[in-house]
Parts: sequence; structure tokens; C-alpha cells
Amino acid sequence: ENSTKDFYLNLNLNSIEIIVFEKKKLVFFNNFDTRTKEDVVYYTLFALEQLQIDPRKVLIEFINRDLVERIEVLKSYVSDVKCLELNPI
Repeated sequence: ENSTKDFYLNLNLNSIEIIVFEKKKLVFFNNFDTRTKEDVVYYTLFALEQLQIDPRKVLIEFINRDLVERIEVLKSYVSDVKCLELNPI
């Protein structure tokens, strides 16, 4: 069974924001300095562990397609990672 939580990564050049909702309520938000791809993996897996989310049963959606290379390593640890398609305002 997949996670009931919605997990988002907002990728920036030197940081990530992790945002998690459950039933449309914010349950986790934090900003982490990330200098390497491995930092992105570390903080993402840390957040998953803290929230007791199985990495094999969660969809992680990331924002900022321009930085997709920063999360390629994450795909080795999490079963479903995709870019969130945002509609232009």
C-alpha cells in the first residue's frame, strides 16, 4: 500500500525544501543546505525516516526540472520520483 502522505522537494541551487502533506494538512516543512547530490539524498531519506514513510511506497514529486540531475541518485533509494508539472500562472 502506498503512503498517504504527499511528499514534495523544492530544488534550489544550494538547498532543498521538503514539504509533506497528509490529507491536505501540512505535516512537515524544512529547508536544508545541500552542496552535493548526496546531501539531497541524505536529507530526503532523513525526512522519510522521521515521518515513518517507506521509501519504496512513496511518490516524491520535485519542483524545478532545471536541477533534475541533483536528484538522479535519489532514484536508487526511492521507488517513484517525478517532476511536478506546474501550470503557468
